[in-house]
Amino acid sequence: MHIVFVCTGNICRSTFAERYAALVDAEAGGSLHFSSVGVGAVIGAPMEELMAERLVARGGSPEGFIARQLNYDAIADADLLLPLESTHRRILIEEYPQLHSKAFVLRSAARLASEAPDDVDRVEWILQHRPSRTRGDSIADPYRRGPAAADEAAAQITEAIDTIFG
Repeated sequence: MHIVFVCTGNICRSTFAERYAALVDAEAGGSLHFSSVGVGAVIGAPMEELMAERLVARGGSPEGFIARQLNYDAIADADLLLPLESTHRRILIEEYPQLHSKAFVLRSAARLASEAPDDVDRVEWILQHRPSRTRGDSIADPYRRGPAAADEAAAQITEAIDTIFG
């Protein structure tokens, strides 16, 4: 199964989510594939330093990451699209309406996953439901906003990913 995280520049939130989710999945013995893209990617850039520090502190690694632009080839085989903001979801749906049923704001998906029975695959559960609300589910972009913003974004992403994939 392929899960794609989407944010703006693909150097902070979606990158952190991609690498942290892979770490959580590996620790759980999973076999999911994670990637990320940006709607306005800083193409070819590495992970932003503050978010990389927060990833390393959680046991992950930013090594080898290169930012990628959202395009159909990058998401065509995705089973689940997890934008970090409702704006990113809207862009996905406007550009690729055929992928509408696979696109969930990350925190909305986590809320759905938290409602899944214990014996049900949480990703499948998410894909079978629609979130009841998405207002307030966006994770603010920490880019160039300092350590406190990076801490907040990392904490929100970590909590959502732990709920879905942990």
